[in-house]
Amino acid sequence: CRCEYTQMLKYIRHSPSIIIFSKALSILKCQDENREINQRNLNEFIKIVTSDFPKKAYFCLEDLAESFKDEKFVLKCFLVEQALEPEPSTTIFSIEKVRTCLLDMRGKSDLAPSDAKDYDAFIFGGILGDHPPRDRTKPLRALGVPQIRLGDRQMPTDHALLTTKLILEHAVTYDSIPFIDEPLVKGPKEGGISRSVKLRGFRYVSNSYDVDTGVLNLQPGTAPIMSSEIRESLLWEDFDLNKL
Repeated sequence: CRCEYTQMLKYIRHSPSIIIFSKALSILKCQDENREINQRNLNEFIKIVTSDFPKKAYFCLEDLAESFKDEKFVLKCFLVEQALEPEPSTTIFSIEKVRTCLLDMRGKSDLAPSDAKDYDAFIFGGILGDHPPRDRTKPLRALGVPQIRLGDRQMPTDHALLTTKLILEHAVTYDSIPFIDEPLVKGPKEGGISRSVKLRGFRYVSNSYDVDTGVLNLQPGTAPIMSSEIRESLLWEDFDLNKL
């Protein structure tokens, strides 16, 4: 969703990294009953990227498995800020399979700072976000992409990215990161009644990490990092999970 994508970009604001969103055709050409809402969210996301994160995010129309040729991922991409242009300028990213890391709970070991020298790209999303998991990484595992774990619990995709950044760019070990497991999130009152939700099965980076400054305090945090829009609105909406 737009909120999660924006959070991901906030985490890499001060990083040399970029984000490539694959299967972007489903975002750009959504034709279901929510297409007007999706188009509005897309327009808002493009506006945010153009204003705050230029040249940090790309769309790739293909699925990753479809872009795999001769032991490489060959990704034809264009900048998010050009997404609504009739003919956006394209950039080709060619990434060796052996230099690509699939973050998957089936990996044999957790990501470590020393892995930074071995990989150029990390695959997130479709891996995490369902409890129980729906094994969406099967096509990529079949290609023989190297796999590494990010612990034994699910994380939202933006937190998987943040955890990877902390390990590789801040040289923090996985076990040192202040996480909060299955946080209880309190929501806005409705009709004078308090609401809360326990995010069972999920692990979040705590607010020991300052999103604005990029500084990590290794002391335990008090709450999970979460955008105000997710915390105050999206968590309380009804979704048809079969369509996600």
